[in-house]
Amino acid sequence: MSLRVLHVSEVSIGGVSTLLRAFVTEQVRRGDDPHLLAPTTHGLVVGEYHRWDVHRKNPAKFLTAMAQLNATCAQVRPDVVHLHSFFAGLFGRVPLARLRERAAIVYQPHAWNFDAARRRPSLEMLAHWERFAGRRTDLVVSNCYDEMLEGQRYGVDAAAAIVGVPICTETFSPVTAGQRAANRRTLGLDERRVVLCLASLCWQKGQDRLLAAWEQAPLDNAVLVLVGGAEGPYLRRQGVEYLRKIAPRQWGSTIKAVGHQADARPWLWSADVLIQPSRYEALGVAAAESLACGVPVVSCTVNGAREVIVDGPEHPAGAVVPQGDMDALLAACRQRLDSPGLLERESVAARQRALRLFAVKDVADRLERAYLRAGALAAQRHRLA
Repeated sequence: MSLRVLHVSEVSIGGVSTLLRAFVTEQVRRGDDPHLLAPTTHGLVVGEYHRWDVHRKNPAKFLTAMAQLNATCAQVRPDVVHLHSFFAGLFGRVPLARLRERAAIVYQPHAWNFDAARRRPSLEMLAHWERFAGRRTDLVVSNCYDEMLEGQRYGVDAAAAIVGVPICTETFSPVTAGQRAANRRTLGLDERRVVLCLASLCWQKGQDRLLAAWEQAPLDNAVLVLVGGAEGPYLRRQGVEYLRKIAPRQWGSTIKAVGHQADARPWLWSADVLIQPSRYEALGVAAAESLACGVPVVSCTVNGAREVIVDGPEHPAGAVVPQGDMDALLAACRQRLDSPGLLERESVAARQRALRLFAVKDVADRLERAYLRAGALAAQRHRLA
């Protein structure tokens, strides 16, 4: 059965963009008819693109953006509207949105924003909104089991399905020792071990607290490489200067910041271990790409971390430490850098886990089943209206 799907996203970078490209490309390959409403094309050369003039920092255009969303849905006449991340989920589920009259509504949070609320009133307001919006959602799709449970803990009672994260395991794959050495030379890396932090530079990803710990106790014979561009209002103004001030002694010597990279694979292929100090996640794409490349992951406890790094039939592919414990995070990295045998076993397990968990076809199969389930629930909703 061919499906017409309208993907809606205000986010134009990072893991959301990576997943959008994978979803749309695979849906075209299967003979479906995917459309994308977004501020940018996300680098897609397949599917039908519709420009969305929306930006969360420009509320003066919100009504125009809402009109564009309704008009595009009326024009496309999709079977499913797939809302990606918080902002699209907000626009697509407020009463002004007319999407529910025409299609099944699928919402994918790509990490709930509950952990981003730093004050209790904000958290209560956010939880109230998500409970209300859940009643205007046919199905919530999650990247991992933990993410689904988090929504339910806050009272989101919409039907739910876990689809996972699609990673092309041919594009992201291990390299030989010789290729790795040549790649490191090309990137200007010396003989020190490489601890890679691959993430946008922002509060959520936790580089600030990682750098504070590294400044006090850098790992011996190792360099911490930060790959990612600055996000968030403060970091956009200050850039990496804000982070440099956190670790002034180590910055430029054992800490190397290289900014956003259009292709992160050379850095993954050069890394000994990926470090993830995030405050919250929904199974980060960087961790999935790292495992696919055979690079072990050391992470704070976030949604999906244990599921992909530790649990399951394979040998662990890294370690998961308590949330916020940077000393434990660095100690887990040190343990691996000091034990080549452990690192090798975890590298093999990382690739095995990626093949089991992230194959694009398997994730797309789960998403298609979620769409069909959402369609059945929407049809039932229309019959009862």
